[in-house]
Amino acid sequence: MSLPSPCFPVPLPWGSYELLRVLHYSLLSEVLYARDTKDGQMVVIKRPTPTALETWNGRSRLEREALHLSSLDHPAFPRVLEYGTFQGIPYLVMEYCPSLSLSRLLPRVPKRWSPTLRRRVLALVALDLCSGLRHLHHRQRLGQVAGTGHGDLGPGNLLVDSQGRGHIVDLGMAHASLQERAFVFRTRFPDFAREGLETLSPEQLDVRSLAATLSLCFQRLDIAHLSPFVVPLDLTPGPGPTTHLQLPESLDELEGMCKRGLTIDGRVRGKLGDLVASRLKDLPGGVPSTGVEPPR
Repeated sequence: MSLPSPCFPVPLPWGSYELLRVLHYSLLSEVLYARDTKDGQMVVIKRPTPTALETWNGRSRLEREALHLSSLDHPAFPRVLEYGTFQGIPYLVMEYCPSLSLSRLLPRVPKRWSPTLRRRVLALVALDLCSGLRHLHHRQRLGQVAGTGHGDLGPGNLLVDSQGRGHIVDLGMAHASLQERAFVFRTRFPDFAREGLETLSPEQLDVRSLAATLSLCFQRLDIAHLSPFVVPLDLTPGPGPTTHLQLPESLDELEGMCKRGLTIDGRVRGKLGDLVASRLKDLPGGVPSTGVEPPR
């Protein structure tokens, strides 16, 4: 499938907004960087594709996501500014937060950063994400938020902003069935345990997905040996593996694993924020990303 150009040659008028850049495009939705002509505010607009509207209940999916997000009150989630329809197409307007996805940020972490610093940076972001996920699950259990869990905590939906803080986006899978969520997990994490996923609760599958993403991040930063999910095997000396991967079953366990041996230091978060800010300036077109990967 051909993808649109990331930057529009000129701003495209769309209702009371000017569309400036495509931030993400998939079969089901597109995310755009835009300007609100009423007050000049920079925003992010999400709208379903024609394919989603015709065959994937794109209208109801986006409406549910808007209701879901608007019920949350946590800095890890974007704030909803507006939900409406223009020319028959539903759209969701969210606050703009300059940030990069983990999948886009990790390759840009400087090689000169020590393994200890890389581990601290990743653990701090992980704790931010755990805090946001805990808020989401708590609101859902109280019935204050529709849906169950997040459903797709892959590296493209986990962001880091220019203050070095973690964010969670795209709640489009929050109403998906366990079978759909299990399929997403198996597709996204083919090297992890694949059996019994349908027997997990949505919250447990969220925890496993977040832990699997973090485990991959440790690998991509060349610090797999420092991963809290790699546990030594109690074996007699000899050939064969000496460690195995242990993914947590609860958020409490995940947070505890990430905190283990971690020294909280504001300078570490500052280094990460500076890295994100510097990388945002290097993006084509000079327009900051919201974290999701633009088309290539």
